[in-house]
Amino acid sequence: MAGDLPIFDDAFLSPLLDQVSDGVAVAAPGPWRLVYASPTLANWLGKPVAELRGRPLEDIFGVDSRAKVLELADKVFQGAAPKASMIGDLQSDPATIGAADVRFCRLAAGEKALLGVVIRRTVAPPHVAAATAERRDPLTGLADREFLLGRLAALLHGERASDKHFAVLFIDLDNFKQVNDAHGHLMGDRVLREVARRLSGCVRDGDHVVRFGGDEFVVLAEEVAGPSEIEPIIRRIQTALAKPIALPEGEFTLSLSIGAAEATPDHHSPDDLLRDADRAMYAIKRAQNADGTFPAAG
Repeated sequence: MAGDLPIFDDAFLSPLLDQVSDGVAVAAPGPWRLVYASPTLANWLGKPVAELRGRPLEDIFGVDSRAKVLELADKVFQGAAPKASMIGDLQSDPATIGAADVRFCRLAAGEKALLGVVIRRTVAPPHVAAATAERRDPLTGLADREFLLGRLAALLHGERASDKHFAVLFIDLDNFKQVNDAHGHLMGDRVLREVARRLSGCVRDGDHVVRFGGDEFVVLAEEVAGPSEIEPIIRRIQTALAKPIALPEGEFTLSLSIGAAEATPDHHSPDDLLRDADRAMYAIKRAQNADGTFPAAG
């Protein structure tokens, strides 16, 4: 039963795992049962996080994947291999919800050992993409992370797999923490809503502005012919967000870093493309910090 499972205190990890686009699970042996499921995984499965605790590990996978899941879980946990991976599928009653890259590793939890499972969805089937089509971030009203992942999967693997003329821009607000620290989270929410409004005015018809998480935003530009069409979008964003935002104590000017990645045949999953945009963004951030052009993020 769930009551005799080892305690997995995830409080310190939750803020991090809530931002991760992969699904994360932790399972205890004898037989394998979940002691933790990340919000991303729970959302994919259509279950509350609390409901997944105590559930058999194999039950979150499609029938055809379960024997292999248990085989690799046992192999890694017993030390026969430091880690292992497989291609399987996830299960959300009553339907299988798409192929996934599943990776296993052994975890130390005090005197006990547990199994870590990282799940990366590789293809979003049509009904999953449709289910995420209207997903919105409740604070800003922008499209949310699940919409973005579903849309990117559709572009990479489905409707335009042979014609990948689209790009993502990863946007990070470098000094946003100062707003929360000085003015509180309610004022921080007000700033994020204003950022969302300005970003929405910078994109073209057919582009999507997404709140990726926290103070990170993504623009999905679906029709680009190369850097010549990406750069004007970046310049409009930089100009729009350079204008001060009025706060009760005065005006606040945001600084930001933007990294862009255009889809290529080497991008096999949404995470591949987002990773390259994120890396480009951090390269810009490091360069600007070196120049002293904005205060370092807290």
